[in-house]
Amino acid sequence: MSDKNEQSEKPSKKGVSRRSLIAGGLGVGALLAAGPIAGCGGSQESYVATGGNNQPQPDNTPTPTPTGPPVVEHTLEVDFSTFSIGGTVFKARCYNGQLPGPIFRVKPGDRLQVNVINKLPPNTDPMPPNINIPHHFNTTNLHFHGSHVSPSQDDIFTEIEPGSSRLYTYDLPRDQPTGTHWYHPHKHSAVAVQMFSGMAGMIIVEGGVDHVPEVAAAKEVPVILNELMIGKPAPGNYPGEVPDFTDLGVYNTEADRTWVLNGELLPVFKIRPGEVQRWRFLNAGVSQVIPLEIQGHTQHTIAYDGITYNSVVEETENVLSPANRVDFLIKGGAPGQYPIMKNAFNQVGMNNTPAVQLGTLVVEGEPMDMALPTTLPGPAAHLTPIEDSEITGNRTVVYDFVQPATGADALSPDFPVLATIDGVRFDPNVVGQTILLDSVEEWTLENPSTRSHPFHIHINPFQVVAINGVPQNPRRWQDTVLIPQMGTVTIRSRFIDYTGKYVNHCHFLAHEDMGMMQIVEVI
Repeated sequence: MSDKNEQSEKPSKKGVSRRSLIAGGLGVGALLAAGPIAGCGGSQESYVATGGNNQPQPDNTPTPTPTGPPVVEHTLEVDFSTFSIGGTVFKARCYNGQLPGPIFRVKPGDRLQVNVINKLPPNTDPMPPNINIPHHFNTTNLHFHGSHVSPSQDDIFTEIEPGSSRLYTYDLPRDQPTGTHWYHPHKHSAVAVQMFSGMAGMIIVEGGVDHVPEVAAAKEVPVILNELMIGKPAPGNYPGEVPDFTDLGVYNTEADRTWVLNGELLPVFKIRPGEVQRWRFLNAGVSQVIPLEIQGHTQHTIAYDGITYNSVVEETENVLSPANRVDFLIKGGAPGQYPIMKNAFNQVGMNNTPAVQLGTLVVEGEPMDMALPTTLPGPAAHLTPIEDSEITGNRTVVYDFVQPATGADALSPDFPVLATIDGVRFDPNVVGQTILLDSVEEWTLENPSTRSHPFHIHINPFQVVAINGVPQNPRRWQDTVLIPQMGTVTIRSRFIDYTGKYVNHCHFLAHEDMGMMQIVEVI
């Protein structure tokens, strides 16, 4: 893979014109963080391990420069750290020695600068004959998942080798969708290993729905779910260590998988009867769909994938593929203890992934009588419904497993096939989809396999039109959608504002590492 992807950037006249209609001035971004994670090394603040007091607190506020936008600066140091989860000492790659990584807060119009410093030891494994064979697990990079910025800024083709660093600069447009987004590594062939270590953090873009009075009055509760691989004994001094991704069978073993919320096993979150809290929930897992249920309570959903709804939607459970985010309001019910559940889900053949309790919601204290909103502002201005008359082209994209893998390509007897898009594996020198700037396209995503695949595309979100041919009402805006096994999803998207190369890929990250990724180029 090349050290840097050369690409051009040219704002569309249409996009600039659309932006000029957006009301409001430049925002002043801020990092808000909360208490330290129990059991993690490092001094940087992030989430509170227990859910009762995880309201972020102001830490610093950027100052507008005379010649540019407000600048929000952060540093992410990547290194091995040790911590304890459920009594198991665990060694893993972390951001700033903590699990999960720190929260970043910005506003539309801000410039976010993140200096990624790779302090991991040198790679010892040789370069394999095929780039889609997992390798070089100590090389990393960064992806701002949910950003609508130039592909040259959200550059996932650059690789940060051990002992080196890179400063990422993200210029958020004024119509950047406000809401819950996140960051994570995107170094092809090493993403699963690094994400199984918990390398992820939340990016909150403030504005929009935050100003609805009932939402503003609610306590904010950011929650990151991490799917950790810590059960396997490993050589050395640590009983737990993320195994190198050389045998997929290791990663399919439920006994070695640990689910944590905000870095803690089975945390307790507290709410008063009648109190309304605003939860920002991120599935930063690697391989499983999360049907999220808080028993005895309704999730009054206000946004999905960081994109605000037009009205509140009441859900018993929200289904989240890896990378999906959901913002919902929850109103405390009768006093008591209520399990927070990852319900079972059929995502492979006829086998359900097991139900797992993730934590507990405790309702206690003096009753309150807080209100829920009746209206919402809806999504960003450029995310209006895409009508039939606007479509300029159609295409079909196929996520599938093909032909038996042999030799070095066969990771394990457990997974003797190749992960492909449109019948081929990822090639950094091949563009899979070429799109004209300002096109508005309808894509049919096909999945002939017996494993579901979360489709994700960078830079521009999409509107979900139909699933397995069933029209969706409303047509929700997302940046990641699950293609059902043996099924289809129809989406529509506007390719606006930026030219350049980026990717679409499966967000079951083992599939991505093995080749289920494709370059998209807007010209």
